[in-house]
Amino acid sequence: MSQPQNELERQLHALTVLVVGTLGAGLVAINPTPFRVLAGAGLCVAADAHRLRQKLGYGEVFNTLKSALNVAGESAGAELAPVSNALGRQRTVIQTAVFSQLPLAAEIAKRMEQSQALKTNGLELFASAKSGLILGDTGDGKTQLMNYLAAVFLQAHPQGKLQIGDLDYGSSHGDTAPNTWMGLPVGSVVMIEHADILASIIDAGEEVQRRSRATKHAIASGEPAPKFEPQLLLIDEWVSFLSEVDKDYREPLAKALNDIVIRGKKQNVFAFLACHDASVKSLGIDQAKLSRWNVLALWKWTNQAKATDVNNLPQGFDDAQQTLKGLPRQVGETFSAIAYVDSAWSVVGIPFIDPSAIDLLPQDELLIKRFSEALAEYPADAPTSYNKVWEWLGKPSGQRTDKNPEYRAFKKVLDSLKDAKTSPPPEGEQPEQDP
Repeated sequence: MSQPQNELERQLHALTVLVVGTLGAGLVAINPTPFRVLAGAGLCVAADAHRLRQKLGYGEVFNTLKSALNVAGESAGAELAPVSNALGRQRTVIQTAVFSQLPLAAEIAKRMEQSQALKTNGLELFASAKSGLILGDTGDGKTQLMNYLAAVFLQAHPQGKLQIGDLDYGSSHGDTAPNTWMGLPVGSVVMIEHADILASIIDAGEEVQRRSRATKHAIASGEPAPKFEPQLLLIDEWVSFLSEVDKDYREPLAKALNDIVIRGKKQNVFAFLACHDASVKSLGIDQAKLSRWNVLALWKWTNQAKATDVNNLPQGFDDAQQTLKGLPRQVGETFSAIAYVDSAWSVVGIPFIDPSAIDLLPQDELLIKRFSEALAEYPADAPTSYNKVWEWLGKPSGQRTDKNPEYRAFKKVLDSLKDAKTSPPPEGEQPEQDP
């Protein structure tokens, strides 16, 4: 084989390395997703492997690129030359950030590290951890996450007991819709008065003790241990609530929280507190006891937290904080955060959630009762087709599906009403005559 042919083959191999490497870098740098980053990294590795097999140096690869660009530029040179003020025809100063960008290999490694770190679903991890604190600044999404925790609990435990404390019930940030905890009833589920919230916390602590005593007595008597439905307590804006607690109630409140976080896991009683400060004074929980709580610290709060806000947190927070500061707040639809679970801090991803997409409904018995009461007012001479009656109730047509428990209960009630109208009167009774 002649020398020119050898040279041509080497140039073709060099161009192959350039094309594959450029495609890989493009996948990583442009609109990165976990899949694109992994695919791009694979292409970059494949390009470099081909370069090594062909024994090509980096200088030879880039010289080939330069030659290709020179060939392409020759045809355009005649048109560009007459433009006296074109770029390169006179001295021009350009400031660019490329001087500080990471080498390609380091950039790929950084993106893969971040993508891998955020694969841990912080919400699922935190929800399974039972009791904990959510630390977030205004607008960080604390209340939104508390809504999610409520929905996850009810989905897993339809018969469980849920109590929510919210002094700012119905309030919201900016133009967002008022927070009504997905329509859960005020008074029985959502507590909006300070005295009711305090009573619910102390009662939850006492419930831990009641369940413990009942279990001990049953086992001591040779009986099976009683089964208790899980109970969850959610308190929004904990720091504001605690600041209004009288000193006479501070000690029983602290005892209740301590019983819940230490003994509650065995008794199926749990609590989550949403806070904007982690100091002892604001939380009412000292460092020794705080280490028993799990913690989810959101990105904005973590990046803006002062030393006085965090010196009460479990050991290792500072290192986790520095790691989070190196990550953007959001990657796609995943938000960066750090979590303290199982006595260790780690970076986690918080997926975007929309509480308005979660519909909470009572169980069938109550739904049937509600529809029976509502349809008692339905005009006797009006059509009784499903769509007409559903529309009369003011329900969205898009919810007319048998996958919707509410619609199924509605159909059951309406079918009963239809049967009652068409069934003949019992034997011995005469139908009423119109006057």
